[in-house]
Amino acid sequence: MEIKNFFKGIGNYFFAEALCLFLALTLSAIGGTPMRLISCICTITICVCLCINFAMNRAHADRIAGRSGTFGRRFFLSGSVALPYVIWGSVYCSRASA
Repeated sequence: MEIKNFFKGIGNYFFAEALCLFLALTLSAIGGTPMRLISCICTITICVCLCINFAMNRAHADRIAGRSGTFGRRFFLSGSVALPYVIWGSVYCSRASA
């Protein structure tokens, strides 16, 4: 069951990244630096919202199944989820102002 959830999460993440890439390329082709910055903010927001939606659905299913998480597990999972968005967010914003 856990492998299936892992692949669902990875698939959801890649779908969110593909959608964000499409939106970033589409919106940034329209104009200059202000449009790139707006594109950057929109794509980051959409990617985060899609991944949060998956996490909330997964947490709801875990709550129904009665799974509990220890502090270490919660800290590790939160960090592993947040780290790619911090990296990609900083890359998007740095490239938007260039």
